[in-house]
Amino acid sequence: MTAVRETNALTQYMVNDLEAQTRAAMDGIKQTLDAAGASFKDVVHYFVFRARPRIGDIGKASAVINSYFAPFNHKPTSTNVAVLELGEPEQLIEIQMFAVVD
Repeated sequence: MTAVRETNALTQYMVNDLEAQTRAAMDGIKQTLDAAGASFKDVVHYFVFRARPRIGDIGKASAVINSYFAPFNHKPTSTNVAVLELGEPEQLIEIQMFAVVD
């Protein structure tokens, strides 16, 4: 899942706001988990790729991400990586999650 990317002609503009892009990515992941009959409690690991990182970014992104796991009292393992750029010039974050559903 990437922040606010759609494959149709109505691709939304990515605001230059890490927290907003993180929330949009997490909302998209929630939709994917829901469609698979899963939830954030089923996530076993996630990767966060942050483009053009600044001091404090990891805390901002983590606070948003953790808010989606908090209702389940769940903290999966994670990997945070800072990169020069992602797939779109405006993109500040990409999140990949792995979930196990019984």
